Amino acid sequence: MAKRNCLICKKEFYISPSRIGKRKMCSIQCKAESQKGKFVFDNTGQIPWNKNKKLPYPIWNKNKKGLQVSPRKGKKYPYLQGANNPNWKGGITPMDKLERVRFRQTMQKLIFERDNYKCQICESTGDLQVDHIASWTEFKELRFDPENCRTLCAKCHYKLTFGREMPENVKAWGHNLGRRVIL
Repeated sequence: MAKRNCLICKKEFYISPSRIGKRKMCSIQCKAESQKGKFVFDNTGQIPWNKNKKLPYPIWNKNKKGLQVSPRKGKKYPYLQGANNPNWKGGITPMDKLERVRFRQTMQKLIFERDNYKCQICESTGDLQVDHIASWTEFKELRFDPENCRTLCAKCHYKLTFGREMPENVKAWGHNLGRRVIL
């Protein structure tokens, strides 16, 4: 261990030999003190090195402890949402996806309740899904008809759709919108 004097508070501290050329201050507080005045930030929203460019948010805020933090940390960027986003494609969401979302929000729970939260083939109560007797894609007019729907478990739903047992490596079949949640 090597001895060194802090450049800011002049207190003596020890450092390992591998850090001799790198560490010059005894603590984070002294390091912060040494950098005061190097970076000039104000809350006007201007970038210090380009006074002509205005940002839509202040550069720094203070947290509960009085330390400066970025105001955008953990927050969305409202100025990059919707049409302002470079990936914007004109607001086109496939109608099929919108219909599936609407079906889950309006019909899924009704069908589960009607069938007492049980698979209509094996009477299982786990991993339930709504099966359309007449195909979702072929019979668009029957999508929201409760008589065209029934509650099935994932294994029975897979077997009816593909005519074979569900393979062990298939974990999330029939979840068209990610993880299924009963509303």
